Amino acid sequence: MCVTCAAVFLWKGATSPLTLDAEELCHETGITVVPDFVANAGGVISSYVEWKGGGKDEVFPLVEERVAGNTTRVLQAALDRGITPRQAALSPGQGTGSGHPAPC
Repeated sequence: MCVTCAAVFLWKGATSPLTLDAEELCHETGITVVPDFVANAGGVISSYVEWKGGGKDEVFPLVEERVAGNTTRVLQAALDRGITPRQAALSPGQGTGSGHPAPC
């Protein structure tokens, strides 16, 4: 199958809409794919703020700070190391050091 795409970046939605092979193919063809667990962290952050009694005045700045910061770190690590953003996000030293995604 031959597929063409003019995208430079893809931000994945929830529940992994691309296979790992498709992510790898995107990487090989110069398309950067931001993993779903990085791109969609805002919902988890919002739930946390709500759980602790905070409101929208606290949610939006925190979501912006965390999602933007984590996305920047993941993309920079991927670029520096020549690996996919998923590999960068899951690699020790990028997130928790345990091979799990960076915390929200």
